[in-house]
Amino acid sequence: MSNVRSTIVLNAPLSLEPNELEFFKAQTGLEEKELKDHITDVQAKAYQFFPYFCVKHFTFTKYVFFVIHTWDGFNYVRQA
Repeated sequence: MSNVRSTIVLNAPLSLEPNELEFFKAQTGLEEKELKDHITDVQAKAYQFFPYFCVKHFTFTKYVFFVIHTWDGFNYVRQA
């Protein structure tokens, strides 16, 4: 499988707040270097199909973004 990052240039820096880093480490079991590589790979693959601002600029990794948009939506769907 080819490295997706070699075909798409995404220049936004990945910067995680301490609470975001701890959340992703707890969820994945990956350490910081591996985790950032993984998130960057996911970003590149997702951007091929969904070239949205939140993908290009790592907004999907922000704690506020996934707490509000993912978990609230998930709880709403589960309760329906």
